[in-house]
Amino acid sequence: VTTYSRVDKIPISTLIDREGNEILTLETADVSNLPTDWRWPEPVKTKAADGKTDIYGVIYRPPGFSPNKSYPVLDFSNGHSGSTFVPQGSFINGPCFDSPYLSGAAYAALGFVVVALEGRGTSFRDKTFQDYSYGNMADASALEDRIEGMQQLAKRYPCMDLDRVGIVSSDGMTDPVRGLLEHPEFYKVGVAICLGDARFSFAAMTEQFEGLGPVKNSHDKQQEAQKIYRCAEDWAYALKGKLLLIHGMLDNCVSTTGMFRLVDALQQADKEFDMILLPTIGFDIPTYGVRRSWDYLVTHLLDLEPPKEFPLQTGIDLLVANMAEGY
Repeated sequence: VTTYSRVDKIPISTLIDREGNEILTLETADVSNLPTDWRWPEPVKTKAADGKTDIYGVIYRPPGFSPNKSYPVLDFSNGHSGSTFVPQGSFINGPCFDSPYLSGAAYAALGFVVVALEGRGTSFRDKTFQDYSYGNMADASALEDRIEGMQQLAKRYPCMDLDRVGIVSSDGMTDPVRGLLEHPEFYKVGVAICLGDARFSFAAMTEQFEGLGPVKNSHDKQQEAQKIYRCAEDWAYALKGKLLLIHGMLDNCVSTTGMFRLVDALQQADKEFDMILLPTIGFDIPTYGVRRSWDYLVTHLLDLEPPKEFPLQTGIDLLVANMAEGY
């Protein structure tokens, strides 16, 4: 039994034999309850910063989209050396229970054109592609490839306003901090949730991608990016945009150490930033953190006043409630 889909096609479950021949269709996803203004995301292909490597990804447009309007752009790509977070199928038929697919749709519903691109340094391609980030996990899904890709897409779709670009990540990623520090001329707003730092992570998670120490690579960019990942605090002086840090104080997956080192450096550099600490929360960020991240992007990218204390509920809240009741 297998289920297949594309980001712009509904999931279909089929029964196949050992030779791969389809015997019958078992189930087709029911999308009759989708919002009337639902817009399917579009699969896209661009070229990497090297001008020759194909980069694949997805672009979301907000409900009520008009090609004649101008929309801020949100980079939601989540690069990791050992996995992919760029949507491949639709709804829950994709990586990480397809939280990336559903989150991308949610960000688009706020009024953004959302772009997810899988730059060099990620897995599931050839070894040369993945090795781009070897010795520096933070360089996975290279920011230079994503910036180049968004510039190409903006020529294709003039509705994308590249003067208003934000960057947000899933839990444990480094992209928003690296984006604002490495490319302050491009990224204006960033939200980092549970900021990751390989120096303080599990050896089993890092050594296969980081090695045992600094590794000289074949491109100069690698050496510069290595400093960003290992010592983000050294680049605090470069912050120009708006940065929000969110972290659960009981997080046993991503240490708060890297975040606090960055916070101290930002203060020493006299930089303004925002931070939300969740004293009783671990790695899974609850509704409060999600809502505050949405509010931050709406305020600083859309220049709108978000609704106060909006009643939002996520699957994490339902899970915690059921666990509390003994289910």
